[in-house]
Amino acid sequence: MQEIFYLYKNEMEDEITDDELLHLMKEQFELICFGDLEYLESTCLANFSQAVRICLRDTFMKGLPEFFKWYDIRFEPQNTILTLDYPLLKDISSYTGIDKIYEFIRCVHAE
Repeated sequence: MQEIFYLYKNEMEDEITDDELLHLMKEQFELICFGDLEYLESTCLANFSQAVRICLRDTFMKGLPEFFKWYDIRFEPQNTILTLDYPLLKDISSYTGIDKIYEFIRCVHAE
């Protein structure tokens, strides 16, 4: 179980805390895998880590460039609507426009 933990901790590029991964593993092991370590490793955690990587890549490779493509400081940038799909530990809902982008990038870097 410890080997699986470190394998997927590395696979998810540390985008999930140790506690979150342990909770996920325990939940999946008991409720989905019914005690099958092979299924936990090869299916449940493989699918989850792939989703984490895709979400992060989509946000930084597609979402942010699309934001800057349309961003124009002359047209009320503080009211620009953003959908940042990568979840953060910190609530940044009070930020708007470029301030929200800045805080989002800062939080992802810190995490």
